Amino acid sequence: MPLHDQVASVCALARNVRGGLDMAQVNTSINTATLDLLLETLIDLGAPPQNSRFAETQAKTVAGSLAALTGVANARS
Repeated sequence: MPLHDQVASVCALARNVRGGLDMAQVNTSINTATLDLLLETLIDLGAPPQNSRFAETQAKTVAGSLAALTGVANARS
C-alpha cells in the first residue's frame, strides 16, 4: 500500500479551495493547475477499476485487502 494517499491529499486541497470561495460572487478565479488536478482526480475516481487512483482507494477497503491477499495466495499456489 502506498505511503502517500494522493486522493486524501487532493480532497484536502479541494476543501481548502472551497473554503476560500466568495459565495457572493458569481465567477471566481482559480489557479489552472489546481483546477486541472481537482478535475483529473474526480475523473479518475469515476474511471474503471484498472485506474491507479481507484485502485489506491479500493486497496484501503476491507474487501480490497481481502482481494489482494487472495490474489497473493493464488499466485503462490
